[in-house]
Amino acid sequence: MGMKSRYQYRIYPTPGQRQSLARLFGCVRVVWNDALALCRQAEKLPKNSELQKICITQAKTTKAREWLSQVSHQNHCPNLMEPNYRRCLSCRRVAQKQALWRVVRIHPSRQVKLDQGMGRSAYICPQASCLAAAQKKNRLGRALRASVPDEIYQRLWQRLEPCPWSIQRRSD
Repeated sequence: MGMKSRYQYRIYPTPGQRQSLARLFGCVRVVWNDALALCRQAEKLPKNSELQKICITQAKTTKAREWLSQVSHQNHCPNLMEPNYRRCLSCRRVAQKQALWRVVRIHPSRQVKLDQGMGRSAYICPQASCLAAAQKKNRLGRALRASVPDEIYQRLWQRLEPCPWSIQRRSD
C-alpha cells in the first residue's frame, strides 16, 4: 500500500479575502525585493533581524513605503491557528492557556507577578487542591527558579473565593 507524499488543496476566497490576500502578497513581494537588493549591495550578508529591521520596520516610516503599515500581519487566517495548551505544574493536567493561571518571573528584575510580563512562566489550575499542593511543596518557586512571595499565594487564594455579587439570591 502506497503512502501519499503530498496533498493538493484549493481555496475559494470571498472578494474581500481576495483583496486582502492580494495586498498581503504585494507587500511580501516588495519587502522581498528590497531585502534582495540589500543583500546584493552588501559586502557581508546582513543578519535576518537586520533585514527585517531595515526592510519592514524602518521602511514603514518612509514616505514611499508607509503603505506597508496598512497591511496587518495578523488576522489573515484566524481559524487556522491552534489554541495554546499548557500544563498545570501541580496536577499535570493539560488545558488551554486561558483556563490556567499564569505566574511569571519577570526577566531582568526577577520579580514574580501574576498574568503579566515577559519571562519564565508557570501555569496552575484554578483549583484549591492544585494551589494547596503547589504552595506546600513550593512547586511555583521551583518552576520559576525564584522565591514566590506570600502575597502572590494570597492573591491566588482570593481568586478562588466566590465573588459576593455572583451569588444568586432566592426570590421569595
